[in-house]
Amino acid sequence: MAMVGEGGGTLSELYNSSKRLSMKTRDSLERLERLEYTSSSSSSLSSSNAVVTGSTDDQAAAAIRRDIIQIQSICSEMDRLWRSIASKPQRDLWKRKVEQVSEEAESFRASLDKYISRHQKRVQEAQERAELLGRANGDSHVLRIFDDQVQAAESVRRSSRVLEETFATGVAILSKYSEQRDHLKRAQRKALDVLNTLGLSNSLLRLIERRNRLDKWIKRSGVVGHVNKAIKKRKCKGKIRGVHLKRNVEVVSLTLQRVFDSCRQVFQGPGTVPCPVDVQKLRHVLDNMKPEDVGLNSDLRFFKLKSEVEGTPRVASATIHKCEKFELSLFFLPANAVIPLHNHPEMTVFSKLLLGTMHIKAYDWVQPPPLDSDRSTSPSKRRLAKLTSNRTFTAPSDASVLYPTSGGNIHEFRAMTPCAVLDVIGPPYSKDDGRDCSYYKDTPVKEEDGSCSYGWLEEIETPKESEMDAIEYMGPQIIKPCT
Repeated sequence: MAMVGEGGGTLSELYNSSKRLSMKTRDSLERLERLEYTSSSSSSLSSSNAVVTGSTDDQAAAAIRRDIIQIQSICSEMDRLWRSIASKPQRDLWKRKVEQVSEEAESFRASLDKYISRHQKRVQEAQERAELLGRANGDSHVLRIFDDQVQAAESVRRSSRVLEETFATGVAILSKYSEQRDHLKRAQRKALDVLNTLGLSNSLLRLIERRNRLDKWIKRSGVVGHVNKAIKKRKCKGKIRGVHLKRNVEVVSLTLQRVFDSCRQVFQGPGTVPCPVDVQKLRHVLDNMKPEDVGLNSDLRFFKLKSEVEGTPRVASATIHKCEKFELSLFFLPANAVIPLHNHPEMTVFSKLLLGTMHIKAYDWVQPPPLDSDRSTSPSKRRLAKLTSNRTFTAPSDASVLYPTSGGNIHEFRAMTPCAVLDVIGPPYSKDDGRDCSYYKDTPVKEEDGSCSYGWLEEIETPKESEMDAIEYMGPQIIKPCT
């Protein structure tokens, strides 16, 4: 739609008029600058020549300034008109055009101001030189030397000005290259995000369709409502009351899916340790994880039990995913339940306390074993370890990380209240590959100040408390890539 200004011209006509004036102004400025350098390179001006040339230059400069003022006036009119355009794409297009014309007018004005300043200085120098020549009374030799020095100084100033302008131009070009590089990087990241989002969305749609068909069948069968599955005990006379895993209405947890996708990138298989950047990436995802991401919440009966469980409290575990590179598992600990002190050979483990309060004790082997240790107090089955953690954690808390030789590779979990813990283990335990779980009994070493920063660890047989009940994971599912 053509917008009409106060002068009767449309936005397009005003724009074309401003472009014609811009071209005229640019040509006039170039002529002035050529005249300036021509007059500077010729012999010095006399006072009369300086006055005539100055008058001509002033008239040309005044004409250019009038053109610039006219361009700025047209820009103001166009700025008012483009804001009245209804179509946003057209409005954005005209906004950019008007800004471009306005920037050109401002550039012309700055160039003209610089020219006028140089011209006035040049005329003043010519007049002063003429006055000196008039007072010299024929001392031509001295005047010639003085004039040569003035011309040399002017030449140096011109060269310095050219170098400064060239340097400024180079800096501007490099800045533009840097901005373009940043724009391209951001565009690449956005494109990759879009592709990843589209790929995930297609898989989500297929999974949701399958779940909808299953839910309709359940509804027709009369089993609608809360589908609860109690933990069935195996190899245990005692029972854990109140642990029910409810099928979550949310078929997929985006946070759990991000954990799975990050694990596929972080863990490269047995014999490797994730780099610090990958560790921080996965740890950040786990820090934002909530119980609802695995189908849990604090209202479940298991987490509200206050009375002690009959018999020895047993731990239950549910495997979310397991492959040769990593494993995602949930552990449910009733109050006072213990996962005894055990190690993680050649493993990197991320632990996230989702619900409850838990005490964690952790050790790392002292490397190498001390040479001056008393053999009478350190039998061959014992080995010195440094205590790295001995404190209580309450959910929600940040994820902890242990490594094959640091970070508390040997640890013990003791539930103060009913707890749920998510473990990300890479690579998983494997007796065939030499990654079998070993259990230990610790004897603290008291120091002179009464503290216990070290302990003797003695490997023991698999304790009864380490037995766990395997249950089916009923929370949100992860989308595994097609193989």
